[in-house]
Amino acid sequence: GISRHIEVKGRYALAETFTVTANEVLEALNQGDKFLLAIVTVDGDVVEAPVYIRTPFTKELEAVSANYSLAQYLARGKSAKDV
Repeated sequence: GISRHIEVKGRYALAETFTVTANEVLEALNQGDKFLLAIVTVDGDVVEAPVYIRTPFTKELEAVSANYSLAQYLARGKSAKDV
């Protein structure tokens, strides 16, 4: 089978941003097509299905971590059956 490296970010559904570390971005860049970013939104007891983003980052971070727009990344994502 195909090996995948998945970074999962759980976030409150109404949050504006999510945070990634420089190491997470570097792993994504190094793994290329094997890497998926999965975002799971949570609102109380309601947990949505993961949204998967291929090639989520294009360059290394110049800081220890960075915040990204949750809405923009969710809009780029696909469901598990479409990955």
